[in-house]
Amino acid sequence: MNDWILKLTGKTVDAGSEIVGSQLEFHGNVEWGWVVLLAFAFAVILWISYRWLPVELSGRRKAVLVVLRATFLALLLGILLGPVLSLELSRKVRQTLLVLIDNRQSMSIADPRVTPDDVKRAA
Repeated sequence: MNDWILKLTGKTVDAGSEIVGSQLEFHGNVEWGWVVLLAFAFAVILWISYRWLPVELSGRRKAVLVVLRATFLALLLGILLGPVLSLELSRKVRQTLLVLIDNRQSMSIADPRVTPDDVKRAA
């Protein structure tokens, strides 16, 4: 599902990795509600500006002009807000575990510390 995101951004993921989460945020931590409100305000201003247009245009031509300007303003808003796509990657890593077994005679020597102060100091 997220392969198209990687193709769109031109990023590669290491073998054995997978995308487990993605989040779209705006630079400066702008909330989505403000973005929607601003886009709605732009749409209302565009609609009003063409409603009071002194030149008579057909309804279809006005609609096309409103859509083109709205698209331009949406792209401009997207550039100004600076969207950031955060991808969370999960990767399975195999690690080797080294075990050292020492059965020499030096390992069987008893610890000569018997007083509690010596034992605490050794710990």
